[in-house]
Amino acid sequence: MRDATEGKFVRIAKIQQAFEEMSGVKYKSSSFYKLLKRHDCTVMPRGKHPKKASEEAVEASKKLKQK
Repeated sequence: MRDATEGKFVRIAKIQQAFEEMSGVKYKSSSFYKLLKRHDCTVMPRGKHPKKASEEAVEASKKLKQK
């Protein structure tokens, strides 16, 4: 958890696992996110998927489905 204390990006699952080991309390993911929010922790969404289709391809696909 050194990365988290140094301000680096860390996956929530790692933080949750370490917290559960320290406290001995199990949390559902949604409850753990609420706990982080209550303590003013910043949670950033995952970045865009590297293989995501372009916006033009997505729009073209939508048009094909409408026909």
